[in-house]
Parts: sequence; C-alpha cells; structure tokens
Amino acid sequence: MTHELKTPISTISLASQMLADKTLAEKDKNIDHLAKVISDESMRLKFHVEKVLQMAIFEKIKMKLNRVELDVHSLIEKAIDNFALQIRNLNGQIKKDFQADFTLLEVDEIHLLNSISNLIDNAIKYSKSNPEILISTRNNKKGIVITVEDKGIGIGKENIRRIFDKFYRVPSGNVHNVKGFGLGLSYVRKIIEEHNGTVKAESQPGKGTKFIFFLPQSRLK
Repeated sequence: MTHELKTPISTISLASQMLADKTLAEKDKNIDHLAKVISDESMRLKFHVEKVLQMAIFEKIKMKLNRVELDVHSLIEKAIDNFALQIRNLNGQIKKDFQADFTLLEVDEIHLLNSISNLIDNAIKYSKSNPEILISTRNNKKGIVITVEDKGIGIGKENIRRIFDKFYRVPSGNVHNVKGFGLGLSYVRKIIEEHNGTVKAESQPGKGTKFIFFLPQSRLK
C-alpha cells in the first residue's frame, strides 16, 4: 500500500519546501493555503491507514458507511484542491465540466473523497508528462454520473477487464513511477457499490482512460 501513501506525502513535502524556500517572498507563498494543504493531506494519510484496515475485512464484513448529505461538486472540488500543488509541479491541469444540476447525495464523505482522489491519482501516475485530466458530471433519471478522464498511456483490452480485481496491477511499461499492490481500483469499486452505484472504465492505449461511475440520488425532482 506504499503507493497509496505517496501522494499525500509528496504533496506535504512540496508544500513544506515552499514554506521553507527563502528565495520566495512571504507574500508569494500563500501561507494559509499551504497550511490548509498540509492539514488536509495529513488527514488523508489517516484515512488511507483506515482504508488499509478495511481492505483486510472486505471479504468478510459489510462496510459501515457514515452517510451525510453533501454537494458532490464541493467534494470533487476538495479532491482537486488536494492535488493542486502536484499538478502545478508537473505543469498539468485538471479541467471541470460540471453539468449536473442536482448534486445533493447522502454519501460517506471520507470514502467517496478517497475514491475520487484515487482516480485523480491514477490519472496523474499514468500520464507520461503534463497530466491533462477532465472531471465531468451530469444527471440522468436516477442520479448523478461522474467521469474522470485522462490523456495518459491508456489500458489494453486484455487488462481493462481486470483492473477492478483485488491486487491486479496493469503493466505500466516505461512509466517508472507507478508502484504498489493494486488495491486502489478495487477499493473504488467497493465504495461505489456500497453506495448502490456502478463504476466502469473505457480506455485506448496511447490515448487515455475514462472512469465513469454512477451514484443514485434520492433528491432528484
């Protein structure tokens, strides 16, 4: 699970380096923002540790979700903010196309935030350089559809069917920074399914990957 911990650790490291950089004027450091990033990512580390423990009991015990009503767009924005330093350091960008009008859901905030963060993290890791990520939302008759799309190395047909399997990792070729045990996407699928939703992936080698997940919504009018 070390790769699951690397993203918040890297972000905390970058933020602390900026705070310590004497060549930057104080007014350019945006100390309040950096402090918030460090705080948020520290909490994310804690959630990852809890996630590891829960992964160990996935097969035996139904997860207990702490559902609260929240705006999914705000949750996505929070996930994007957590990657802001990393994206900027890689000269990348995360674009948003929020078309959903009804965005209130009763969800487990921690687990859904981690799931979205997992997909953004994957999009970054499987981009050769300058990640370009698009996160979009739309409503259908039963709920909300969220899509996380990248222009990375893509996934072949022989691997796409297995990417949600526990411990399965897609061969990453010469993308040297992709490491870990392959629990991230199985976690995402588990969380989405625990919310009575669905998740699928579409991909073309050399062109990128799109993850599409649906969450049912009881507040559609």
